[in-house]
Amino acid sequence: MLVATLSLLIGMLLGGGNISAYVVEDFPKEVKSNVDDKERQKEILALTKPYEKEFKSVQKDLKKSKKQMKKLQLDRDASSEDISEILDNANSSWKGIQATGIATRAEVITMLSDEEWELIIADSMEEFDKKELKKQRKAYDNFEKKFAKLQAAVAKEITDPERQEKIFATFDSFKTDMKNYVEANMNRTAKELEEFSKREATEDELNAAFSKVDSARNQFFESIEKMHFDLVEQTTEEEYSKIAKAVNKIF
Repeated sequence: MLVATLSLLIGMLLGGGNISAYVVEDFPKEVKSNVDDKERQKEILALTKPYEKEFKSVQKDLKKSKKQMKKLQLDRDASSEDISEILDNANSSWKGIQATGIATRAEVITMLSDEEWELIIADSMEEFDKKELKKQRKAYDNFEKKFAKLQAAVAKEITDPERQEKIFATFDSFKTDMKNYVEANMNRTAKELEEFSKREATEDELNAAFSKVDSARNQFFESIEKMHFDLVEQTTEEEYSKIAKAVNKIF
């Protein structure tokens, strides 16, 4: 199964999607199944173990960051520095694991034959076609429903047309940036998947694809921060509390 489950509602807030440098989700398992030479198999697994460990650690840390961000979103007095610190740390975490993954991938590929590499990615390609795109369509539908509830919460709490219009504009911008972020990941996994699955893909090519995700994530993070302070400016304390809770339900 591909490392491409882009959970729109949960994982995308701080994670940027599961952007492993490998094409498969359980790379060690595939190595064990498709590399018959036991000694070389051990060498490959030893090489990938630190990366797999770091990847899991980053995912764990980002879950904590997401909880902190949701807590700050409820805090009307949260500072720009507090919010930026969480988002900057998330950005650094993903860029770090991307760099480690690409470097490790380059070493691992030299230890696999063409046939072994094709065997390892073949089932993943098929899984992606059958399952992942279907999951994404469902994720988009769920997001649209939750976003509609957020808009309804604003309409209920904010009756002043001018303030309501400004808040809707902020949310529309946030929604656009969030979708662009998801699209960048989907392009990386769906449209560019064949390039990522090729043995000859260079580090420059992989970094170029990841940079598109980084750019979209930066824009999305800016929208998160802007949304928070726009809400503070345009709402009373009571209004803010109810709307902020509705915002958190998106994630």
